Amino acid sequence: MSNISGAGGCMVSLPRESMELQQILKIGLILFFLWSSSCLPVASVVDATGAIRFRNDTDHLSLLAFKDQITHDPLNALSSWNDTIQFCNWKGVTCSWKHKHRVVVLDLGSLGLEGSLSPSIGNLTFLHRLNLVNNNFFSEIPLELGRLRRLKNLILSFNLFQGGIPSNLTYGSELRILALSHNQLTGKIPVEITSLTKLGELYLGSNTLIGVIPTSIGNLSSLTRLSLLYNHLGGSIPDDIGRLSTLEFFRASVNSLTGTIPSKLYNISSMQEFSVAQNELQGSIPSDIGVTLPSLQFLILSGNQFDGPIPTTLANASRLEVICIPDNHFSGRVPSELGRLRGLHLLNVEKNHLEAGDAKGWEFLDSLTNCSRLTVLSLYDNMLGGMLPNSVVNLSSQLKVLNLNINHMSGRIPHGIENLANLYWFTFDDNLFTGAIPESIGKLVRLERLGLSSNRFTGQIPITLGNLTLLTELYLEQNNLQGPISPSLGKLQHLSILDLSTNRLAGTIPKEILSLPALSLYLNLSDNSLDGSLPLEVGRLKNLHTLDISRNMLSGNIPSTLGDCQILEYLHLDNNFFQGTIPKYLSNARGLQELDLSHNNLTGPIPTFLEDLKQLQMLNLSFNHLEGEVPVKGVFENATQVSIKGNSRLCGGVPELHLPACPGKSYKKRKWPLLLKIVIPIAGAVLCMILLFSFFILLRKRKSKVNAPIVPPLEDQFLRVSYTDLIRATDGFSSTTLIGRGGYVL
Repeated sequence: MSNISGAGGCMVSLPRESMELQQILKIGLILFFLWSSSCLPVASVVDATGAIRFRNDTDHLSLLAFKDQITHDPLNALSSWNDTIQFCNWKGVTCSWKHKHRVVVLDLGSLGLEGSLSPSIGNLTFLHRLNLVNNNFFSEIPLELGRLRRLKNLILSFNLFQGGIPSNLTYGSELRILALSHNQLTGKIPVEITSLTKLGELYLGSNTLIGVIPTSIGNLSSLTRLSLLYNHLGGSIPDDIGRLSTLEFFRASVNSLTGTIPSKLYNISSMQEFSVAQNELQGSIPSDIGVTLPSLQFLILSGNQFDGPIPTTLANASRLEVICIPDNHFSGRVPSELGRLRGLHLLNVEKNHLEAGDAKGWEFLDSLTNCSRLTVLSLYDNMLGGMLPNSVVNLSSQLKVLNLNINHMSGRIPHGIENLANLYWFTFDDNLFTGAIPESIGKLVRLERLGLSSNRFTGQIPITLGNLTLLTELYLEQNNLQGPISPSLGKLQHLSILDLSTNRLAGTIPKEILSLPALSLYLNLSDNSLDGSLPLEVGRLKNLHTLDISRNMLSGNIPSTLGDCQILEYLHLDNNFFQGTIPKYLSNARGLQELDLSHNNLTGPIPTFLEDLKQLQMLNLSFNHLEGEVPVKGVFENATQVSIKGNSRLCGGVPELHLPACPGKSYKKRKWPLLLKIVIPIAGAVLCMILLFSFFILLRKRKSKVNAPIVPPLEDQFLRVSYTDLIRATDGFSSTTLIGRGGYVL
């Protein structure tokens, strides 16, 4: 007899035969589960007590392989992915309650993860949902995703995936949502996608896909949302899309689509958003569109070639919130029936050929006062004329944008404009408005952009504009405004653009507006009657790109503080009475592209630092009293970029300027660099030839000396005889040994 531990710590006595039978059964079970593990990705182990414990190594290892491909985890989102925690409890991981230890959901969206998507993801064969939206996954989408036959939601949008869309994704016939938008995918839309008969939502927007929209996309009978916007798709919109009877969203904006809209597409009664902006589509909009598309909420047709009238039946689509049809060829009147759309938020009909010249033509504006949710009204660049109705001040108090630019409207700005208290964009530019600018505009304290330019406004700039402390852009140019520039504009601490040019403003430039910290894009005070000096405070505009104070009556020296405006690109001080020299501190403005100092009273030489301004493309110094030599480097090398006429004391420069030679410098001297280029090489060549010739002669002489016979010196050519020997030989110089006598003639 043997004892075996039972449940609850009870001792059970079994005969030996039973023990053997139990061992056989145990081994059989182990073998069975080992066999089954070869069919299913489930492993089994026996613990120390002999009990069988199940564990899924395939899913576990697949997740670890997924983690290994993550190169950056800024939020430490995967810190829990370790062996101290069972993997079904890891962040973003959900396992099946029915199939233990099988991963059914991997949800890791918006965690900033960076890396490639491991092919091991294809081993999670029970996966129903994969969500990696809004991360930084790169490389290609692995083909192994096609093995996930149970996958219903594949959401990879807002990443950096590259390459084509894998065609084998269609093997997962259970897919309901396929979201691949906002990546860097290329190539064509795989035709195989159209075999996903259960697909309800397809998002492919914001990639670089090419080709055409597959005709067979009409086979996706369950499709409710189709987004193809921001790609490079061409061709026409297939007629078969009209067979998608449950379609609610059709987004194909910003492509290169051509032709007309298929008529069947206008008959999908479930359609809520229809967006085909920025294509090359044409044709007119069916007059019954509001009847056939009763559920329509967003109609976005901008940037095409649509023509004809705006259908009045749009008012029948009672849920319509957005009508955005700018930059087309729509004509006629704006339908007054649109006032029945109580939920209308945005009406943008700018850049068309719409007309209004009388009370009948302006009825639409009266009717829009019923649209209490209206936030944007843009009528920009049409042919709307006549008096602007007073009803404009009764538009929705929620109105934020009122854009009436480039029309033919006349009269005064209606009283009560301050009723539009939430306006942040108020632009009436390029019309025929007259009278004074209403003081009440100063009550629109949420304004960020005020545009009243190119009209016929008179009077002074209202002091109350200083109350618009959120203003970033102020355009009052090309009017008949008079009087001084109000120092109250110095309160506009957020102002980045100020244009008061082409008016009749007089007086000095207030120091206050030259101290605006945000004034960075441009300051234009040109074409007025401003006088006095340019205040030194101009140097506080350290971030300013453009300063234009030309055609005024300013005088004094050009302030050296302009050199503190180091980002300055365009500086126009011409047609004033500035005097003195060109300040050397302008050399600090290294980014200058245009510098116009013409028609002033400047004296002295042209400073050489202008040669070193590498970005300078236009320099006008004409009609001053400058003197001396004109530089020849930098911008001065190209005579078409420089104007110096009207300065009679200038000389030198490049020949194309046709200036006289500078005193004491002849033409030959000015040509000296050219002569050097010609003479020095020739002289050098001649010198080299002389040296070579001399070397050759010397070498010849040395060779001749080597080959000549050796001749001893004269004293070595005769036998040397001593005096003693000579006495002996001549017998004491005896006459008997005399050979002869010599002599000479006197």
